[in-house]
Parts: sequence; C-alpha cells; structure tokens
Amino acid sequence: MAVDQTSDRRTAWATLDDAVLVTAGRADPAAFGALYERCVRPIYRYCVHQLGSREVAEDATGEVFLRALAALDSYRGGVVAAWVFRIATTSSSMCAGAARTCPSR
Repeated sequence: MAVDQTSDRRTAWATLDDAVLVTAGRADPAAFGALYERCVRPIYRYCVHQLGSREVAEDATGEVFLRALAALDSYRGGVVAAWVFRIATTSSSMCAGAARTCPSR
C-alpha cells in the first residue's frame, strides 16, 4: 500500500508558514493580519456553531484574535490554526457561560 506523502508535505509547509507568520507577528503586530486572514472565517463559523448567534460570534471572534495576539509568545509550534481554535474554545465557553455575552463586555 502506498503512503500519501503529499499530505505530509502540505502539513510540513503549513507548519513552516505558521512559524513564519507567528515570528513576524511577534516582531510586528501589524504582521498578525496575515494570520488573522488565514483563520478568521473558520474561527467565526466555529463560534457561530458554539454560541448560536452571529452577533455574539462576531464579538467572540474578535476576542479570540485579541487573545491570540496577546499570547503570541506562548505559541510553541505546530499548526497555528489548532492553537487559535484552542483559544476559541476557551473564549466560546466563557461567552456561553456569561449569559451569551463575551468577557470583554
């Protein structure tokens, strides 16, 4: 049985790209925009699914990226989308537990 090495290569390139994005974001917060653009749509969809409201999901999505920007130094490698989704899970739980309002309000 042949092993699909294409998938492994894509994962390796994505991880390399992630490391470059995070390094750039650490050096210059304006560079964080590329990471934001890569992840914002799936994070927003996830928040809508978790919270059941587009309006609350918009607030939660903004909170996720504010937290990610503030926590860039805690990123330890791997797929950056997984790291951002972990932040989204925590933020969504906090929003859902606070009568559907985000902690930033």
